[in-house]
Amino acid sequence: MIVFTTEQRDGACLVRLFGLFSADDAPSALVERLERVGRGGPLVLDLTEVTPVPGSAVTELIARLEASPRRSATVLVHADLDARRALRSLTRRLPVVPDVAQAVGGHFAAALAPRPSAAAIG
Repeated sequence: MIVFTTEQRDGACLVRLFGLFSADDAPSALVERLERVGRGGPLVLDLTEVTPVPGSAVTELIARLEASPRRSATVLVHADLDARRALRSLTRRLPVVPDVAQAVGGHFAAALAPRPSAAAIG
């Protein structure tokens, strides 16, 4: 069973997932729950405490996150180097970093900044 905690960090919604993906966990339902937190702003998703990585559920989770139209940016976090490599092989566009600090204050902080809407450009 997958559970998660949330907190706001430097304008991004930090979500830490915990647990083991099982047949009862639906990645589509998890993505729907993630979309409700943070109200469509930047998402930092820490997968360090989730198993298995990689796995079919994680593969589907990443695909659904990439297809989501509501997020301005999503960054994946995992502390383990081999897991980061596996996650990078699964994603086409989501950055994968080793820790939350790097996601919100490091190289990817600019990606998390809110983007101006097309109507505001003038």
